[in-house]
Amino acid sequence: MWPQGRAIQRNWAQSSRPKAHYFGQTPCLRCGCGYDGLVVVVWRLGTRQQGNSTRRSSVLRKFLGIGDPVVPTTYPAELVRLVAERGVDERRLLEGTGIESVMLRSPKARISYKQLRSLVQASIVLSRDPSLGLTLGPRFVMGRWGALGYATLNASKFGEAVELIVKYGALLVPHIEFTLHRDGEYMVMRLEQFIRLGALRCFASEAIVGALLAQLQLVLGRSPDVERVRFDYSAPSYANQYAPTLGHPIEFDAEATEVVFHARCWDAPLLYSCASSAAVAEQQCLQELEATQERKSVVSQVRHLLRNRDEGFPDVRTAARSLRTSERSLRRALHESGTSYQTLMDETRRDLAMDYLQSTRVPVEDIARMAGFADGRSFRRAFKRWTGMTPGEARRA
Repeated sequence: MWPQGRAIQRNWAQSSRPKAHYFGQTPCLRCGCGYDGLVVVVWRLGTRQQGNSTRRSSVLRKFLGIGDPVVPTTYPAELVRLVAERGVDERRLLEGTGIESVMLRSPKARISYKQLRSLVQASIVLSRDPSLGLTLGPRFVMGRWGALGYATLNASKFGEAVELIVKYGALLVPHIEFTLHRDGEYMVMRLEQFIRLGALRCFASEAIVGALLAQLQLVLGRSPDVERVRFDYSAPSYANQYAPTLGHPIEFDAEATEVVFHARCWDAPLLYSCASSAAVAEQQCLQELEATQERKSVVSQVRHLLRNRDEGFPDVRTAARSLRTSERSLRRALHESGTSYQTLMDETRRDLAMDYLQSTRVPVEDIARMAGFADGRSFRRAFKRWTGMTPGEARRA
């Protein structure tokens, strides 16, 4: 069952509207029928009689959209409390957002990013404070993280806590994919947003990074060893508040939003380590994550497909088939997420090549073949275009 209702079955002959636009009883804005999602591919169409045979359509997977109710009300509830502390009436704040007070008190309630965006905009206007995200982030610790909060609290080492956040972060913020990689003496956690949040972008980044750092400081018992925090947007008017609030050096206009940790802190013991409690909490995280896998963003799904291929890199048509959608729908979904299939495939090949170059002595010609190139020459040209370095320079770096 999808959050907006049970997928419905219809006979092809029952409707003249484009079949790939229905979802529950709420179709999409693209064809004028009301659904506000990033992309939409929907439901089981049922059967169609053709002579003596019956043809059954495929079930198409729906990608995460801005209109989907997937955001836990923990976050808006805390935002409402913060703004109320500044003298703003709750009813006035929620007016026009589609969020009811009772929803903020229900642990099972979910709102959409569209509703959250309306709430954030109203909060900033009514509180007259554009830096609310910085204030809100550190308030999201422990219990507000649910099972993931207790899993990180009971982890044995700092690095283990970070890896839990990377693995299960979608439980907190469904629109973000967390990744982790080593860069020399640093461990870099990257946060990539796959829904265009518009005015909510800076606020969301501030709040999420602030919450991550606050939680890690809580479980470690001191400020984590962070070399710098990078944001993938220009410095806002209140940029001078970032470093004092987050407690670390800040860089704007970066390639991606990242927290750069010193690798030396990876084995630091945590204050409340408990192996049995950590195992129970992680099992709960796993169960919750499995229940939400079908709601992953299209970019996350394509990246997962490319990283876990059996052999070779599938073309876009094959990828679309694997994701149970059409090539056209997949291309449109990726375009509306600000990327393309070729871009994601190039990123995957680049990361694969860089990993082998820096962590193994596998010959460049062999790495070229693993990255899907016919020969080393074409691989070298592509790698230079991707990174500004030759494979040899990357290996020596």
